[in-house]
Amino acid sequence: MAHFIHNRRALLGGGAALAAAALLPSIARATQDDSADVTVSNGRVVTYSIWRPTTVRAAIVFSHGQGGKPQNYEALTTMYRDAGILIAAPLHVDSLDHPHHGEYDRRAGFGARCEDMIAGFNLLTSLAPDAPKAVSGHSYGALMSLITGGGLPPPVPAPLAPVTAVVAFSSAGRVPGLVNEHSYAGLTAPTLMVTGDLDTVEDAGITDWRDHLYPFETSPAGNKIALVYTGGHHNLIGGQLPAGASGPDAMRNGTDFILANAAGDAEAAARIAALQTNDVREVMRR
Repeated sequence: MAHFIHNRRALLGGGAALAAAALLPSIARATQDDSADVTVSNGRVVTYSIWRPTTVRAAIVFSHGQGGKPQNYEALTTMYRDAGILIAAPLHVDSLDHPHHGEYDRRAGFGARCEDMIAGFNLLTSLAPDAPKAVSGHSYGALMSLITGGGLPPPVPAPLAPVTAVVAFSSAGRVPGLVNEHSYAGLTAPTLMVTGDLDTVEDAGITDWRDHLYPFETSPAGNKIALVYTGGHHNLIGGQLPAGASGPDAMRNGTDFILANAAGDAEAAARIAALQTNDVREVMRR
């Protein structure tokens, strides 16, 4: 196992409680190509699962859902890797597989997630210095992706890393006590948001799937796309459950969005530009 050292003061000494969905590990497991341990503040060690393409066209940090782990997203990470996207995916402290899971409340866990994202991009820089950077995530991880791209809830003082694209699957949307009407004013990076008309999580208080569109609706217009899949549930691309029937289409579009905006792939950009509303999905642009 590779070992990288990174030290940074914790970003958040305080913050608000995060109401996010608890995602349990799925049955399917992915075999990543490598892993790396990164030491951050207070000696905390973050383990990153790494998927390495033969040729690196872009590099991303991928953030898993609350309670989950990177291996829950085998279909997505495989598709990203096969397209030439290098992935570093941290095991966040809220994962039920994390050895110190019980030592972090939601506020401390949120601060640790922010630190994990920063350290992940430093790791990518060491692995592929010249690769353009993007970010992606699911559920709570989608919120982390939006924060990385410039969305700044009050507890976060600055964007976590410079990125050229954000792909957010089933974002937490409005989080009481954390997200307000100004939180996404700084989200200017090209952003693709993916949800479904069955994307609700009762335990997290997400009873209206339209709340997932809040970052899309309140961030500055310009290269923002939202895809709403008919019958799409919270685990459309994997997580607590295997990917849904429309999951492959959502994952392909997420891959194309990264390639178009991070890697400058003209063919991928043309496919994104050609996306239209049909009986599978609704396409919204701003």
